[in-house]
Amino acid sequence: MRLRQTHTLAVIGATLVASSLGVHASKTYTFQEGVNGYAGTVDTQFRFGSPDRNDANLGVLSIDGSDGGGANHVLLRFENLAGTGAGQIPPGSTVLFATLTLYFVDPGNDPGLHRMLKPWAETNTWNQFDPDALDGVTPDGVEAAVDPDATLEAGNPVPVFTPVDLLPKTIQDWLDGKAPNYGWFFMPSGGGGADFVTSEGSVITQRPLLTVVVGTLGELWLKSVSPGNGATDVPVDANLTFIV
Repeated sequence: MRLRQTHTLAVIGATLVASSLGVHASKTYTFQEGVNGYAGTVDTQFRFGSPDRNDANLGVLSIDGSDGGGANHVLLRFENLAGTGAGQIPPGSTVLFATLTLYFVDPGNDPGLHRMLKPWAETNTWNQFDPDALDGVTPDGVEAAVDPDATLEAGNPVPVFTPVDLLPKTIQDWLDGKAPNYGWFFMPSGGGGADFVTSEGSVITQRPLLTVVVGTLGELWLKSVSPGNGATDVPVDANLTFIV
Protein backbone atom coordinates (compact mmCIF):
# COMPACT_ATOMS: atom_id res chain seq x y z
CA MET A 1 0.00 0.00 0.00
CA ARG A 2 1.24 3.49 -0.88
CA LEU A 3 0.42 6.34 1.45
CA ARG A 4 -0.28 9.75 -0.01
CA GLN A 5 0.31 12.71 2.29
CA THR A 6 0.27 16.43 1.68
CA HIS A 7 2.65 18.77 3.48
CA THR A 8 3.18 22.50 3.60
CA LEU A 9 6.71 23.74 3.01
CA ALA A 10 8.12 27.09 4.10
CA VAL A 11 10.25 28.84 1.48
CA ILE A 12 11.28 32.38 2.34
CA GLY A 13 7.86 33.99 2.50
CA ALA A 14 6.10 31.49 0.29
CA THR A 15 3.85 28.49 0.74
CA LEU A 16 4.38 25.32 -1.28
CA VAL A 17 2.08 22.32 -1.43
CA ALA A 18 3.84 19.02 -2.04
CA SER A 19 3.01 15.33 -1.95
CA SER A 20 5.16 12.68 -0.28
CA LEU A 21 4.00 10.22 -2.97
CA GLY A 22 6.36 12.15 -5.22
CA VAL A 23 7.62 11.60 -8.73
CA HIS A 24 10.92 11.73 -10.52
CA ALA A 25 9.10 12.31 -13.77
CA SER A 26 5.68 13.84 -14.30
CA LYS A 27 3.65 14.95 -17.28
CA THR A 28 0.44 16.91 -17.67
CA TYR A 29 -2.25 15.82 -20.13
CA THR A 30 -5.16 18.04 -21.12
CA PHE A 31 -8.37 17.09 -22.88
CA GLN A 32 -10.54 19.80 -24.43
CA GLU A 33 -12.75 19.43 -27.48
CA GLY A 34 -11.09 20.84 -30.59
CA VAL A 35 -7.65 21.33 -29.01
CA ASN A 36 -4.71 19.32 -30.40
CA GLY A 37 -7.10 17.10 -32.33
CA TYR A 38 -9.07 15.92 -29.30
CA ALA A 39 -12.66 14.98 -30.11
CA GLY A 40 -13.76 12.79 -27.22
CA THR A 41 -15.99 15.00 -25.07
CA VAL A 42 -19.56 13.76 -24.61
CA ASP A 43 -22.11 15.93 -22.78
CA THR A 44 -25.87 16.32 -22.58
CA GLN A 45 -28.75 16.90 -20.20
CA PHE A 46 -31.85 14.87 -19.37
CA ARG A 47 -34.73 17.29 -18.83
CA PHE A 48 -37.82 16.25 -16.86
CA GLY A 49 -39.75 19.19 -18.31
CA SER A 50 -39.08 17.96 -21.88
CA PRO A 51 -38.58 14.20 -21.33
CA ASP A 52 -38.31 13.30 -25.02
CA ARG A 53 -36.06 16.16 -26.10
CA ASN A 54 -32.55 15.38 -27.33
CA ASP A 55 -30.16 18.02 -25.87
CA ALA A 56 -26.93 16.59 -27.32
CA ASN A 57 -26.02 19.70 -29.31
CA LEU A 58 -26.74 22.49 -26.84
CA GLY A 59 -24.01 25.10 -26.40
CA VAL A 60 -24.90 25.58 -22.71
CA LEU A 61 -26.19 22.99 -20.22
CA SER A 62 -28.13 23.83 -17.06
CA ILE A 63 -27.77 21.84 -13.83
CA ASP A 64 -31.09 22.60 -12.16
CA GLY A 65 -33.33 21.00 -9.56
CA SER A 66 -36.43 22.81 -10.81
CA ASP A 67 -36.82 23.80 -14.44
CA GLY A 68 -40.08 23.42 -16.32
CA GLY A 69 -41.65 21.35 -13.56
CA GLY A 70 -38.69 19.12 -12.74
CA ALA A 71 -34.95 18.62 -12.72
CA ASN A 72 -32.26 18.93 -15.39
CA HIS A 73 -29.67 16.18 -15.03
CA VAL A 74 -26.39 16.98 -16.78
CA LEU A 75 -23.81 14.36 -17.77
CA LEU A 76 -20.23 14.77 -19.01
CA ARG A 77 -17.64 12.27 -20.21
CA PHE A 78 -14.12 12.47 -21.67
CA GLU A 79 -13.40 9.45 -23.86
CA ASN A 80 -10.13 7.98 -25.19
CA LEU A 81 -8.03 9.11 -22.22
CA ALA A 82 -5.65 6.14 -22.17
CA GLY A 83 -3.58 4.70 -24.99
CA THR A 84 -0.41 5.07 -27.00
CA GLY A 85 -1.66 7.71 -29.40
CA ALA A 86 -0.71 11.37 -29.45
CA GLY A 87 -2.08 13.19 -26.41
CA GLN A 88 -3.25 10.00 -24.67
CA ILE A 89 -2.13 8.91 -21.20
CA PRO A 90 0.21 5.90 -21.52
CA PRO A 91 -0.87 2.60 -19.93
CA GLY A 92 0.59 2.03 -16.46
CA SER A 93 0.69 5.73 -15.56
CA THR A 94 0.03 6.81 -11.97
CA VAL A 95 -2.49 9.63 -11.59
CA LEU A 96 -1.24 12.25 -9.16
CA PHE A 97 -3.73 15.02 -9.66
CA ALA A 98 -6.74 15.82 -11.85
CA THR A 99 -8.84 18.92 -12.37
CA LEU A 100 -12.05 19.65 -14.25
CA THR A 101 -12.51 23.26 -15.39
CA LEU A 102 -15.89 24.54 -16.59
CA TYR A 103 -16.89 27.96 -17.89
CA PHE A 104 -20.03 29.00 -15.99
CA VAL A 105 -22.37 31.63 -17.40
CA ASP A 106 -24.82 31.30 -14.47
CA PRO A 107 -23.64 30.32 -10.96
CA GLY A 108 -26.87 28.75 -9.62
CA ASN A 109 -26.65 26.24 -6.77
CA ASP A 110 -23.47 24.21 -6.24
CA PRO A 111 -23.91 20.74 -7.84
CA GLY A 112 -22.26 17.51 -6.73
CA LEU A 113 -20.13 15.63 -9.26
CA HIS A 114 -20.92 11.89 -9.07
CA ARG A 115 -19.19 9.15 -11.04
CA MET A 116 -21.63 7.52 -13.47
CA LEU A 117 -21.99 3.74 -13.08
CA LYS A 118 -24.51 3.15 -15.89
CA PRO A 119 -23.82 3.67 -19.61
CA TRP A 120 -25.52 6.53 -21.44
CA ALA A 121 -25.42 8.13 -24.85
CA GLU A 122 -25.21 11.81 -25.71
CA THR A 123 -28.46 11.52 -27.65
CA ASN A 124 -30.39 9.93 -24.77
CA THR A 125 -33.44 11.69 -23.38
CA TRP A 126 -34.94 11.61 -19.88
CA ASN A 127 -37.47 8.98 -20.94
CA GLN A 128 -34.87 6.83 -22.68
CA PHE A 129 -32.57 6.77 -19.66
CA ASP A 130 -35.38 6.44 -17.12
CA PRO A 131 -38.35 4.54 -18.63
CA ASP A 132 -40.42 5.23 -15.48
CA ALA A 133 -39.96 8.97 -16.15
CA LEU A 134 -39.64 9.70 -12.45
CA ASP A 135 -36.10 10.10 -11.16
CA GLY A 136 -33.77 10.58 -14.10
CA VAL A 137 -30.27 9.78 -12.82
CA THR A 138 -30.11 8.61 -9.20
CA PRO A 139 -26.90 8.54 -7.08
CA ASP A 140 -27.86 5.16 -5.62
CA GLY A 141 -24.71 3.13 -6.24
CA VAL A 142 -26.29 1.61 -9.35
CA GLU A 143 -26.80 4.49 -11.80
CA ALA A 144 -24.31 6.87 -10.19
CA ALA A 145 -21.98 6.75 -7.18
CA VAL A 146 -23.58 7.62 -3.85
CA ASP A 147 -20.72 9.88 -2.75
CA PRO A 148 -19.66 12.76 -5.01
CA ASP A 149 -16.13 13.03 -6.40
CA ALA A 150 -16.33 16.77 -5.85
CA THR A 151 -18.65 19.75 -5.38
CA LEU A 152 -18.57 22.52 -7.96
CA GLU A 153 -18.72 26.11 -6.75
CA ALA A 154 -19.37 28.32 -9.77
CA GLY A 155 -18.83 31.61 -7.95
CA ASN A 156 -20.33 34.98 -8.74
CA PRO A 157 -20.21 37.22 -10.71
CA VAL A 158 -20.22 35.19 -13.89
CA PRO A 159 -19.05 34.35 -16.46
CA VAL A 160 -16.17 32.61 -14.73
CA PHE A 161 -13.83 29.66 -15.23
CA THR A 162 -14.36 27.27 -12.31
CA PRO A 163 -11.81 24.51 -11.59
CA VAL A 164 -12.48 21.63 -9.21
CA ASP A 165 -10.08 18.95 -7.96
CA LEU A 166 -11.18 15.44 -8.90
CA LEU A 167 -10.53 12.17 -7.08
CA PRO A 168 -7.38 10.69 -8.65
CA LYS A 169 -8.78 7.21 -7.98
CA THR A 170 -11.67 7.77 -10.39
CA ILE A 171 -9.31 8.59 -13.28
CA GLN A 172 -6.89 5.85 -12.20
CA ASP A 173 -9.64 3.20 -12.26
CA TRP A 174 -10.62 4.28 -15.77
CA LEU A 175 -7.02 4.16 -17.00
CA ASP A 176 -6.39 0.75 -15.44
CA GLY A 177 -9.64 -0.72 -16.74
CA LYS A 178 -10.92 -1.39 -13.20
CA ALA A 179 -14.10 0.54 -13.96
CA PRO A 180 -15.76 1.64 -17.21
CA ASN A 181 -15.50 5.33 -18.03
CA TYR A 182 -19.08 6.58 -18.02
CA GLY A 183 -18.07 10.07 -16.92
CA TRP A 184 -19.92 12.10 -14.30
CA PHE A 185 -23.42 13.13 -13.34
CA PHE A 186 -24.01 16.63 -11.98
CA MET A 187 -26.47 16.36 -9.09
CA PRO A 188 -28.52 19.56 -8.60
CA SER A 189 -28.55 20.96 -5.07
CA GLY A 190 -31.41 23.41 -5.56
CA GLY A 191 -33.65 25.25 -7.96
CA GLY A 192 -31.06 27.72 -9.18
CA GLY A 193 -29.66 26.59 -12.51
CA ALA A 194 -25.86 26.35 -12.75
CA ASP A 195 -25.15 26.78 -16.48
CA PHE A 196 -21.85 26.04 -18.21
CA VAL A 197 -20.54 26.00 -21.78
CA THR A 198 -20.45 22.57 -23.41
CA SER A 199 -18.13 20.87 -25.89
CA GLU A 200 -20.32 22.37 -28.60
CA GLY A 201 -19.64 25.92 -27.41
CA SER A 202 -18.50 28.29 -30.14
CA VAL A 203 -15.44 29.49 -28.17
CA ILE A 204 -13.02 26.56 -27.88
CA THR A 205 -11.25 27.86 -24.76
CA GLN A 206 -14.59 27.90 -22.90
CA ARG A 207 -15.31 24.21 -23.47
CA PRO A 208 -14.91 21.69 -20.59
CA LEU A 209 -11.25 21.02 -19.80
CA LEU A 210 -9.91 17.91 -18.08
CA THR A 211 -6.33 18.16 -16.78
CA VAL A 212 -4.52 15.04 -15.55
CA VAL A 213 -1.02 14.97 -14.04
CA VAL A 214 0.64 11.55 -14.09
CA GLY A 215 4.05 10.29 -13.05
CA THR A 216 6.11 7.59 -11.40
CA LEU A 217 7.29 7.12 -7.82
CA GLY A 218 10.44 8.94 -6.87
CA GLU A 219 11.41 12.27 -5.37
CA LEU A 220 9.13 14.79 -3.75
CA TRP A 221 6.48 16.09 -6.14
CA LEU A 222 5.74 19.80 -5.94
CA LYS A 223 2.06 20.54 -6.58
CA SER A 224 1.94 24.33 -6.25
CA VAL A 225 3.74 27.44 -5.09
CA SER A 226 1.87 30.30 -3.41
CA PRO A 227 3.84 33.43 -2.39
CA GLY A 228 3.00 34.62 1.11
CA ASN A 229 3.80 37.45 3.50
CA GLY A 230 3.93 39.94 0.65
CA ALA A 231 6.50 37.91 -1.30
CA THR A 232 6.24 38.07 -5.08
CA ASP A 233 9.05 35.70 -6.07
CA VAL A 234 10.06 32.25 -4.92
CA PRO A 235 13.80 31.54 -5.41
CA VAL A 236 14.41 28.20 -7.08
CA ASP A 237 17.45 27.50 -4.88
CA ALA A 238 15.63 28.18 -1.60
CA ASN A 239 16.09 25.80 1.29
CA LEU A 240 12.90 23.84 1.95
CA THR A 241 11.69 23.26 5.50
CA PHE A 242 8.93 20.75 6.21
CA ILE A 243 6.12 21.94 8.43
CA VAL A 244 4.37 18.69 9.25
